[in-house]
Amino acid sequence: MEILFPLALLVLTVPLTGGLMAATPYLMPKRECFAVTVPESAHADPQIKALKSRYARTVAVMTAAFTLLAALATVPLARASYSEAAANALIGAIALLALIPVAVSFALMLRNRRRVMAIKRERGWHAPRQQAAALVAEGDVPGPVSLAWNLLYLPVVLFVAALGAMWYPLMPDMIPMHVDFAGNVNDYSPKSLWSVSFPLVVIAFVGATFALCHWSMTRSKRPTNPGAPMTSALAYGLFARAQSVLLLACGLLLSLTLGVAFMASSAGFITLNEAAAVICLACVPAVAGSLILAVVYGQNGSRLFKRMEAAGAAGAGAAAAGAASGGAAAVGASGGAAGAGASEDAADASASGDAAPAADAPAAVSAGSGSSAADATLMPFDDDAHWKLGIFYFNPDDASLWLPERFGIGWTMNFARPAAWAFVGGFTLLTIVFVALCFAIT
Repeated sequence: MEILFPLALLVLTVPLTGGLMAATPYLMPKRECFAVTVPESAHADPQIKALKSRYARTVAVMTAAFTLLAALATVPLARASYSEAAANALIGAIALLALIPVAVSFALMLRNRRRVMAIKRERGWHAPRQQAAALVAEGDVPGPVSLAWNLLYLPVVLFVAALGAMWYPLMPDMIPMHVDFAGNVNDYSPKSLWSVSFPLVVIAFVGATFALCHWSMTRSKRPTNPGAPMTSALAYGLFARAQSVLLLACGLLLSLTLGVAFMASSAGFITLNEAAAVICLACVPAVAGSLILAVVYGQNGSRLFKRMEAAGAAGAGAAAAGAASGGAAAVGASGGAAGAGASEDAADASASGDAAPAADAPAAVSAGSGSSAADATLMPFDDDAHWKLGIFYFNPDDASLWLPERFGIGWTMNFARPAAWAFVGGFTLLTIVFVALCFAIT
């Protein structure tokens, strides 16, 4: 039956969601551990490593168990006879099983957060002062794609509207709007321009939601590592650009698929169950793309930053070896390059008022090899007091409305800003209007 494909995708959300939650501690920047600010050297600490490993194993085992339960819950739906109420209950149970790993992983994060804070006090990890880095040439650093790309939703709306006008004569007097899990239509809407406009309303809401998410990326605070401002800014910019491209592509694909599938089912070319299967299939690239970007880039581009640091350290080592064996000419060239890097980061430091390393690559080398025991306890900043429960940011002194999440992939709001609550209220109102329109149409 066509309904089994959406059910399979629903079951698949359990391991995908749980797997991402299990990997989250390893996707975060090196200066963060379970939503606690720590020095980069903390990730080599045996206790920290044990906490991350135990968390990952616990969430992974729990996810595997709930995935099996979700798969077993679909067995009754494959039978020919079952009630609508029983089917709805099973669907609700499967959806709940997908949310349980998220809730349990959050509880485990809070417990580990308390333990990391205790280790932080025990080790004496602290920030003597709050350091920051500002980029002088910020316009040259990549970032999210332009918001103007969201205008592409307009051609999608026009195309779906044109399909509706072209297929309108083929539609029956009563348009099917809902089916049970056996594939039987159990709700109709009289044929009218109003009922045919249903997918246009959905596309408008989807487009507005995705555009708002895109806007939040463009307005977010840019996190930078004061020890390597240019490299960290570049890594974050590439991360934000990749996320914005994925968001735009998935939004357009989902909107187009939803509109075409509904119009095709209304005209009788496909059934509603087949339309639902097609729409679920269009969600696969969004889920797969999100997981791939999370693994490749990490939160804020942390994994990309790590690879860039390693490449910079390797390049610096090769340059040093070449300078030692190549004579004075090579030394002069190397010195010129270092001088250029020093002037660049000096400009960055002057914008923030704090001293910065001469260049990103040498800073990475010295941090990795020559740090003293005292330096290993120091942090450039510590904003733990502003993070409530590790995920809610509340800082009235920060003008930023959006900023990267502390535990997870994505962005969150500064809830100390009145604009944050205005945004929440506005989006809630938009959702209520959308739901009311859907009920009015169907």
